[in-house]
Amino acid sequence: MLSNGEIGSVWSKEADIWAIGCIMHQLKGEYVLSSWGNLQTQLYAALCLGGEPPKDWSEFLKSQKPGLDTEMWEQPVFDTAKAWSDKLESKPDRETFLDLIRKMVTTQPSDRSQIAMLHSHRYFSNGSDSE
Repeated sequence: MLSNGEIGSVWSKEADIWAIGCIMHQLKGEYVLSSWGNLQTQLYAALCLGGEPPKDWSEFLKSQKPGLDTEMWEQPVFDTAKAWSDKLESKPDRETFLDLIRKMVTTQPSDRSQIAMLHSHRYFSNGSDSE
């Protein structure tokens, strides 16, 4: 298992927000990160939702040979708008919930919503999406 220092990330409140977003999403029956597939598949799926990895991850990604196809990561293109649109298309009644999760699982910690802003998100004020 890798420690946070090995991938250049620092444990923080932002990391906790990301983790809570993953857990909330899983409680609705979907995964941001899955235990299925290889590391490349899991990481790519998470980055499609969260956006490009922080620049300090580059050494980690390069060190994953042969687990990752490193050519794929040299100039990645993550279409987060399409990934979230696809999720919404399959679950149109969950727009408010998916908006909340999207704000929590953004890959760049500085772009993640702060807990105070999340607390006032419309998901919590309107009784949540129906299922």
